[in-house]
Amino acid sequence: MMLPMNHLGITLGIAGAAGAIAFVIADRLKLPSILLYLAFGLGLGPLGAAIVETGELNTVLPVIVPLAAAIILFEGGLSLDIGAVRGAARPLRNLLTVGVAVSFVGGTLIGWLAGGLPLAPAAIFGSLMIVTGPTVIAPILRRVPLVRRVRGLLHWESILVDPIGIIVAVLATEYVIGRSGTGAQPLVRVVLQIVAGCAVGAAVGLVAGYILGRRYFASAQRADAANITAVGAALASFAAAESLVHEGGIVSVTVAGLTLSLFRIPWLRGVRHFKEQMTALLVATLFVLIAASIDPRAVVVHGWRIWISVALVALVLRPIGVFLSTRGSDLPFAERLCVAWIGPRGIIAAAGASLAVIKLREHGAEGGDALESLVFATIAATVLVQGLSAGVVAKWLGVRAKRPPGLAIAGANELAQRIALCLRDSGVPTRLLDTNETRCAEARHKGLEVLWGSASDSTQIASLCEDRGRFLALTPNAEVNALAAMHARELLGIGCAYRVQLPDPDGGTRLAPLDADDRLAFAVPLDVEVIALALQERKAEVNAVEAVRDGMIGVDEITPGALPLIVLREGVALIAAPGLEVRRQDRCV
Repeated sequence: MMLPMNHLGITLGIAGAAGAIAFVIADRLKLPSILLYLAFGLGLGPLGAAIVETGELNTVLPVIVPLAAAIILFEGGLSLDIGAVRGAARPLRNLLTVGVAVSFVGGTLIGWLAGGLPLAPAAIFGSLMIVTGPTVIAPILRRVPLVRRVRGLLHWESILVDPIGIIVAVLATEYVIGRSGTGAQPLVRVVLQIVAGCAVGAAVGLVAGYILGRRYFASAQRADAANITAVGAALASFAAAESLVHEGGIVSVTVAGLTLSLFRIPWLRGVRHFKEQMTALLVATLFVLIAASIDPRAVVVHGWRIWISVALVALVLRPIGVFLSTRGSDLPFAERLCVAWIGPRGIIAAAGASLAVIKLREHGAEGGDALESLVFATIAATVLVQGLSAGVVAKWLGVRAKRPPGLAIAGANELAQRIALCLRDSGVPTRLLDTNETRCAEARHKGLEVLWGSASDSTQIASLCEDRGRFLALTPNAEVNALAAMHARELLGIGCAYRVQLPDPDGGTRLAPLDADDRLAFAVPLDVEVIALALQERKAEVNAVEAVRDGMIGVDEITPGALPLIVLREGVALIAAPGLEVRRQDRCV
């Protein structure tokens, strides 16, 4: 028997599948995924193919959205890096105070005067302009390497400003629809509720994060158990704080994630990776559902007012807030301008707008449709323009970070150790990874940095590649090398992760390039075990020599009688892959 297409379970399933497809397409096309979510949602909604029916969601979204936001913000708190904002603590504090006030007041005025909203819905719009969000900032930071302080400011602001914006938006909505009454006293209650929610939420989050980090994760034996426990703890922290004070749960999960990130926990990277995957699916599903309920005709009706409002938010409001917040700091003008330019809105603003519109419609308040159109136009425009232009702007301002010069090597065999020793003597930092404890001990005895772990584990590769600019898989296992290089490529980018090509016993090679992004190291296949044995028996050597002529790896004889493995150029270790151009001044390992 076929279920009706407006069945809630079918609707959620279709939205989740559409979101996953949109995510894959966006990743392939190198586009901001939110744009594809919006397009899929509009296409599947009542005004498109009418496959996703959103009528039943008015009663479900108020339940789904807060729980999804809790997981998203918990994951964001886990990813925070204290060192990333060192030297910029004062600007961050001001962004969370002065910047929030500017965004709220300025956003309200823009929504009222330029957007044509009634003053009450304009206040809700102003509260939603407070947030940026990790779901839109994190992809930009992964794609565009920024100097440490700019990166830290943007990332910290995106995590910490979201709970503030959510609380202000929810309480502003309640105040607008009259749940708190009218007059001065209700406004005082709203302010007190904000303060109480932050205080109670922070306290519950601190306790939850401490218990997780100190009592459980420090002794956890299984990564999968740690992942499930983290999700359960986030939801428990949310429920506990929310039961005490309305909207305290959002602050609680953010603080719990931040507290947990301060502990040195073996499974923390795995938990982060697991939460990132959950967050990606939640964001995709929610965005498709929310976008399906939008009436794009409202954008046409309000026309020029919407686009003038969007321009004012991006080009006037955001810069004013950032420059007031960073006034008197030692941040250079270029860094301040970069922070001012990058401020897209994401799922938190979208979810907040949808919940507000649902409540406004339930209570017969005006301005709901116009508010929704204005918020989603702001999301689409800022993600498209600021997201796609961030790299160009950062390069123009000179705030793109240089790739770290170090090399991460999967494998601690004799060949890997000899390469690492040569690079160390040349001032290039290296880090090795191996499952063989004896080889790890030998490498440490030689003064090399080495990690114990499997190269097929993405979390181990993440640890290996931290603060390293390039990666080389150099184990005697072709499958492990291919998997490790794939994990490293996701972290460092295409062209920075290579794997050795192993010879086949029958005279061929094992695992030729798997796709266009797969990079093979060295001009010829190498039998890692045979070469390691030859090095131990002193039948072969690994040394640093100067290139005798300009040429190309795999075409010209750069180092007569020797095979180039690494090319050292201006303190950077480049993998000697086929096609790499070598200069006469370069040193080759």
